[in-house]
Amino acid sequence: MSTLKVDTLQDISGNGLYPARAWGNLDMVGTIVIRGDENIASITDAGIGLMTVTWSSAAPNANYAVPAAAADHTAGSARFAMPGDGNTQTSTQITIGVDNTGSDYQDADRLHVSAFWT
Repeated sequence: MSTLKVDTLQDISGNGLYPARAWGNLDMVGTIVIRGDENIASITDAGIGLMTVTWSSAAPNANYAVPAAAADHTAGSARFAMPGDGNTQTSTQITIGVDNTGSDYQDADRLHVSAFWT
């Protein structure tokens, strides 16, 4: 296997490319589980429908993007994942909230998160 080390990724036109710095496939139901990940040191159950994700390598600051998606296949219902209300996003961790189709936080058996920073 080869290793490619570069300072900057660009497309053919010179536009910057920004790959995910972290990602995870997580289960919030019952015993929390990391199914697969890159750059996630740990996850912590922060309450019903709330999970704190701690990065293995910190971001340079707290101003990064975290797209997330969630679903509860066991209950057959949709979930909305977002940074948790009132929770601080730091360079080392973020708390993600999973909302049901109403206004209550609910655990989800599928929580997918990624993080992007430069």
